[in-house]
Amino acid sequence: MSAPTHPQQAGPPGSSAPKPAPLRTAPPSGGTATAAPPLIIDGSNLAWNGRPPRTAGGRPSFGALQAAVRSLRARHPDRDLHVVVDATLRHDVSAEERPLVEKAIADGTVVQPPAGTEGRG
Repeated sequence: MSAPTHPQQAGPPGSSAPKPAPLRTAPPSGGTATAAPPLIIDGSNLAWNGRPPRTAGGRPSFGALQAAVRSLRARHPDRDLHVVVDATLRHDVSAEERPLVEKAIADGTVVQPPAGTEGRG
């Protein structure tokens, strides 16, 4: 799996606080403990969550996606987060949010699978 878009962190982004030790779960009988699995987040669905449908003139909100990721980070500080968006998100958000989506894709804050990837968004 690729590097997480939102790795475990102890403090705010950019702080020099050390990372917490990964959460360990109870080992299976006779096995060793493992780190908590990462959370894979469907960023496109979160951007549309609570918004009017496209047929009613609705648009996804990158701001709503960012708020959801912050909330998940607060609830699961011990987990790596991988935020994946489909190729249409950058075209569907408002013109004001489009540069934010493009920057997030460029800097790896969100992952957009390459064109031609098999399967839907």
